[in-house]
Amino acid sequence: MIATNTTCPQCGASLDTRRTGGLCPACLLLSAADEEPVEATLGRLAGHELIEVLARGGMGIVYRARQCDPEREVALKALPGAELLSEEARQRFKIEAEAMARLDHPAILPIYELGEEDGTPFFTMKLARGGSLAARMESYRGKWREIAELIAQIAEAAHYAHERGVLHRDLKPGNILFDENGQILVSDFGLAKITGDESDLTRTIALMGTPNYLAPELTRGGKGAATNACDVWSLGVMLYELLAGQTPFRGDNLATVLRQLNEEATPPLPREVPRDLGVIAHKALQKAPAQRYASALALADDLRRWLRGDPIHAHPASPAEQVVLWARRRPTLAGMAAALVVVLAVSSVLLLRANRRLAASLHAETAALDTAEDRLHAAWVAEARALLRGHELTAREETLAVVRELAAAGHRTVETRSLAARALATPGIGAGRKLQTGFAKGSSSMSVAPDLSSYVSGGGSTGTYFTIRPLSRGGSAKQVRTPAVPNNFLHSQDGRWLAVHLRDHSVQVHSLAAPEEDVFRIARSSKRWGMAVDFLPDGGAWLYADGSAALRRHDAAVAGAAEDAVVFTAPAAVTGLALSPDGTRVCVQWSGGWGVADLASGRLLWQRAETSTLARPVWHGSGELVGNAVEGPHRFLFVDAATGAETTAFFGSQGAISHAVLHPAQPLLFTLGWDRQLVLWDAGSGQAVGRLPAMVRGLVLSRDGGHLAFAPEYLGTTLYDLAVPRVWRRWEAPLIADAGGTGIDVSPDGCWLVTNTTGLARLWEIGTRRHLADVPMTGPRVDGASYWLDGGALLHGVTGKAGPRQTGHRLDVNALLEGNKDAFIPKETAVTTGGPRQRMADRRGIVMQGTDKTGAILQPDGRERVRWGPWNALDASSDGQWLAAEGGREGGYMVRRAADGGIVLRIATKAWVNMAFSPDSRHLVTAGSQEVIVHECGTWREVARWPVGVGFQGIGWAEFSPDGRYLATAQAEGTLALHETEHWTPLVHLRPPGPAYLHSGSIRFQWTADSRRLLTLTHGHRVSEWDIAALREELDKLGLGW
Repeated sequence: MIATNTTCPQCGASLDTRRTGGLCPACLLLSAADEEPVEATLGRLAGHELIEVLARGGMGIVYRARQCDPEREVALKALPGAELLSEEARQRFKIEAEAMARLDHPAILPIYELGEEDGTPFFTMKLARGGSLAARMESYRGKWREIAELIAQIAEAAHYAHERGVLHRDLKPGNILFDENGQILVSDFGLAKITGDESDLTRTIALMGTPNYLAPELTRGGKGAATNACDVWSLGVMLYELLAGQTPFRGDNLATVLRQLNEEATPPLPREVPRDLGVIAHKALQKAPAQRYASALALADDLRRWLRGDPIHAHPASPAEQVVLWARRRPTLAGMAAALVVVLAVSSVLLLRANRRLAASLHAETAALDTAEDRLHAAWVAEARALLRGHELTAREETLAVVRELAAAGHRTVETRSLAARALATPGIGAGRKLQTGFAKGSSSMSVAPDLSSYVSGGGSTGTYFTIRPLSRGGSAKQVRTPAVPNNFLHSQDGRWLAVHLRDHSVQVHSLAAPEEDVFRIARSSKRWGMAVDFLPDGGAWLYADGSAALRRHDAAVAGAAEDAVVFTAPAAVTGLALSPDGTRVCVQWSGGWGVADLASGRLLWQRAETSTLARPVWHGSGELVGNAVEGPHRFLFVDAATGAETTAFFGSQGAISHAVLHPAQPLLFTLGWDRQLVLWDAGSGQAVGRLPAMVRGLVLSRDGGHLAFAPEYLGTTLYDLAVPRVWRRWEAPLIADAGGTGIDVSPDGCWLVTNTTGLARLWEIGTRRHLADVPMTGPRVDGASYWLDGGALLHGVTGKAGPRQTGHRLDVNALLEGNKDAFIPKETAVTTGGPRQRMADRRGIVMQGTDKTGAILQPDGRERVRWGPWNALDASSDGQWLAAEGGREGGYMVRRAADGGIVLRIATKAWVNMAFSPDSRHLVTAGSQEVIVHECGTWREVARWPVGVGFQGIGWAEFSPDGRYLATAQAEGTLALHETEHWTPLVHLRPPGPAYLHSGSIRFQWTADSRRLLTLTHGHRVSEWDIAALREELDKLGLGW
């Protein structure tokens, strides 16, 4: 159920939003009785650019502003429409500015400038970016020493103001600000009084001040009511609220609060509050000003004495004193008390019965509301999960729509954030625009220009013409007559040419600058419906087939085809072709086979005896892979463009594939087939990750990858926005079937990545996500993990006769990093007497272990930093003080001092855990298959614990971000749980897109050096990344940021 008890956003007072509409009684009264017409639009004022409104009220508007000279951001308070306001309002504004100008104290918000422009008075102050105490109240709960220190600092600042003749008179949590370093700043002197000033606004204070924090004497008014004791009272209220979690005097309306202030004693504090702190709070909250602390400094001094452990000066009032004080305050009521006892005794029985009936009714109503809201929330979550499990291309936007509903209803939870993250990691289509296209049987009948300026469509099943229409609003369509019905179209990549395949199997080429007449014609091309034409990347020429095995080249500047030379002769009649991205090779389809030819030599590099479908071949942007749709069975293949060796096969199509396109920026393949299914594939693994019903009427992907055109229904083609995830992506490299990840390591300089499976180390460039090389790792290896050293070298453990981790071997891979594979020498050199165990959290050290179980920290330059005895360490803290180790015969795990091996902590947990120290050496995380435990180093107290479900692998894993702000831990099905490390609050669960089986198996992960991205290694040696910085931006847009 959505919480209804909260605090007032203006003053910080406790309130019930169901009854007050979101403001406390005083702020409601202020907004109704004293709201002035102000200009709500932003602009400029006296050389300041007004950026946003930070607060507004009857005493002015506070803006976040940018001062032009000197250039800086400030808080600017202005009184718009001052000429229409009362003299009292203008005087209040003037007093506030004068009061703040008098004060120069590190805990008081400084004023920079005071002025007036066009009748609008204003002044500027330091911009406090750390929020207010009202927003931080919950974070102080139970932290008694921090509370005492905070109030002492505020009291010292108040005393400083008192010494200079300034009374604040409106001290409350909403007026206590923090800068970005956590320094408190007392602000908002809008109700301040300057000692000696005859113009006293005390009567106004009674209405404008926050009643929960006003001293009783101020509510009664009168000359001389405002003294230093009023601010002492307000300090006492804030101390009480921090200790108890609520103000001492509160009610549903202003009259109730004022009555309690003047007539009722201060309620006792909870039992868990330290006794002396409670005494100090009650001393500051005495009804009579003379019985409070003599000054704010005296209050601060008593708090300092408590912090030092010294006796405090205040003492609690005895019961007899309390009765006397009450009687003095309420003489009439004291006289009536005895008579009321009898009446109360009789009426209490009746009231008790009525209250019980009322409580039961309220409880039933509340339970019904809770149940209805819980059911609605559960229905939303179930709908979002069902959409994602369906793996349709529309699931992304539909799920995000549900997430927005959840966020709007206040369900800004980890569950909602995790659903949003999973949807944001999923590619999908968004809004679409229906195109005007005809219909021709067995054809695509449309194509979109690479720059999205226009699209072309056929004239229907009998129309002998095609139409070119602009995609942008405005412009006119051009209709071009043809000798036969057009049914296939192909744009050149430079947008200059359009090839048109006609139903009589002839082909025409038109200039899009003047499309009315063709510039080239082939009387008969392929005998199939496919397009046996392709344009060179620069558009200066094209290759075509004339129905024979010959492949010819035509230069655009030459008229006619009589002089066109044969550049390649296929084993049989050519049916389709596609040029490589650099235009030096061509993938050719012919009857009964396909292959790749080198255009310079006219030589066939390789061929495969497979029958191609109507789909054109697809080249990878790197030119290293080429794909083709084949029959028997229906499937799509990616092969090595140099050798023809199969790298990835895409099975699952129930009919022949008619169209295939590859995304230009991410490994995503779209296919459309006669089973009327548009399928999205993971190009690295060959697994389907999304699908949608679609007609065989064309499939076009824009050059920038941002739009996809296809026909979702029988008559009509739609151009859709294509959303490709910013937050998650797969890195491209050949899939290694059945290979589990054994190691992943980021180089100390943050440039390179090495990933391991058994017998192999794979090198990557992090900035470009480029796969550089695969290095065989043969021989008796340890753990199968490699670690980076300085100078482009790897370190890995090698076993020997003496036992595991006997030596650490260095392998120089700098030549591979520079792209010079021919210069690489796979020679390893033994450099250590122990093998590597784990990369440390500071990224500047590797935990080493020898055959005798002694260990050391190895620096990237190969030198040892710290060495310890035979204690079988798994990890070491960055400061070298602590070692995480296996528990030996006793089982579980333990922590030792590195200096002498002394055991400081034992952790009784199951085997196969990962232990990790934080980069600042303040915490130790133990990540198991069932739970994660966090201990504070030094005290070794447990500070956090939460359950996990790693799944059948049973191996926990945890990694701190290099900046120490985040902790990532492993969950089931490739999911990662992200926690912040200040309070160990869960933030989001990161589950990759696609079916769960794609992400099963063990998972290893590591952060990039800048803490922005989380790199993962999963089954099949698949590397992917979560861009945490991009994820935070997207979640902020959904109102789900952290």
